[in-house]
Amino acid sequence: MPKNINMTQILLNIQDKQMSFFKELIKNFDFVSVEEIITNDKTKSNDINEYSLTNDQISVLEERKQKHISNESKSYNWDDIKQELKSH
Repeated sequence: MPKNINMTQILLNIQDKQMSFFKELIKNFDFVSVEEIITNDKTKSNDINEYSLTNDQISVLEERKQKHISNESKSYNWDDIKQELKSH
C-alpha cells in the first residue's frame, strides 16, 4: 500500500470457532488487509498486555545490534551495571 495513506491498525481477538466466518466476511472489503498472528501460548491470561514493534523500531534495534556486534558502541556487563547503580 502507498505510504501516504492514513491507516488504522486494529487487533481483534476472535474465538477459533468464529474465525473462518470472520475471515470470509472481512475479505469482501477491498480496503482491508488481514495479517493473522497465531499464538498457542495458553498460559497467558487475558489481562496481560502484548506489545509489538513498528518496522521503524525494529530497524533502530537492528542498527544498534550491528553497532554492538562491530564494537562501534559501548557495552556493559551486568557487574558494571550493578556497580554503576550502587554508586548513585
